[in-house]
Amino acid sequence: MNLKKIEAIPAWVYISLLMLISAVLVFYKFSSIPQNLAFDEVDSTQLATYLGTHPFTLYSPLATGHATPYYYLILASFKLFDTTVFALRLPAALFGIINIAVFFLIIKLIFKTNYIAFIFALLLITTRWYLNFSRFSFEATFLLTLELFSIYFMFENSKHSNRIYAVISAVFAGLAFYSYLPGRIFFLVPLSYIFFMRRKTFAMYVVVLTIIIAPLVIYFTRHPDVRMSQVSVLTNNRINSLGKVSIVGQNTLKSAQMLFTKGDMNGRHNYPGKPALNIVMSLFFISGLIRIFYIKRDRYSLLFLFYIAIAIIPTLLTPLSDNPNMLRTFTALPGIIYFIGNGVIMLSQIKITGFQKPVFICIACLVLFSILYDMRTYFVFQSRVFRNAFEVNCPLEKLSKWSYTYVPKTCRVQQNEF
Repeated sequence: MNLKKIEAIPAWVYISLLMLISAVLVFYKFSSIPQNLAFDEVDSTQLATYLGTHPFTLYSPLATGHATPYYYLILASFKLFDTTVFALRLPAALFGIINIAVFFLIIKLIFKTNYIAFIFALLLITTRWYLNFSRFSFEATFLLTLELFSIYFMFENSKHSNRIYAVISAVFAGLAFYSYLPGRIFFLVPLSYIFFMRRKTFAMYVVVLTIIIAPLVIYFTRHPDVRMSQVSVLTNNRINSLGKVSIVGQNTLKSAQMLFTKGDMNGRHNYPGKPALNIVMSLFFISGLIRIFYIKRDRYSLLFLFYIAIAIIPTLLTPLSDNPNMLRTFTALPGIIYFIGNGVIMLSQIKITGFQKPVFICIACLVLFSILYDMRTYFVFQSRVFRNAFEVNCPLEKLSKWSYTYVPKTCRVQQNEF
């Protein structure tokens, strides 16, 4: 196989192919998998509708409390396509597709190779965990877009020493603060990298970041975050300090087990109990960790390891009954895929005299098997679980007209349809 010819293919060709693959996977049976709605999606609809009739606000205590940028995007989608399930889920789907292109660009900056970046991005979009949250209206893909853009411009700043890149990175990190809970501490990832790699731009980064997040921080000093107070064990006065430490430790173990042995039990997030990574991906992930820590340790590896840690911290601070949780740990996926991709590289570069080509073919077949296995699990088996995991089966336009917290029994899934 002539890698020079493969690498000579322009980046835009790889990106176009990734966008095509992503669009097909995300929009295939988009209106019927899942066919019902989750209560959280009803809340999102009603919150977006509420925002459309009230003055602009950065945070709303409605629907268990949310920063509002993503819900204004849903509102814009409603205005373009009416109050439909397609419009409700479209922003998450589009961000799910955009992320693949940005991740490709990030990996290209690291490895300086188009086809390696393509492999990493392909592994991301074909992971059942990623695909699932790109197909309904949760905020996870939106947050990941903001984080990936921040990381991309952070790397550009490191590469070119251009302060404008640091400013743009800070803007996206600041906007991530206005999204899902892990986004509140994501800024530590680019902040740490810039401090160690481009200290000259560190002060500028901090100033821009502070300006961006200041309005929401000021709001929280006067009105505590509703959702944080509900889900964080740190604010639970009925649990002593030792109990809180124990919960964090058990959640850490559950999060590790989620990858390999026992996955999320929530049918909206996962095929109940199935590990987040299939056996092939687990093999690549472990191989990637070996490559990083025993063969080629570098700043990028440490960064993505830190990124994973930051992404899972919020879920470690939630009640045991909420874990393992593939939604709250969703933004750990780029870091996980980074190590999986490194595992693919390491195993495909094993040199056995006379068997170099068979080894390469074997690795390619394992990657293909992993992709087909995850897609089959999602579209054939997990889609059946959705029939009950998504609890509401009335038309969205009808639901949006009712009171904020009321969904009548006639609109709820009444029987086991699995």
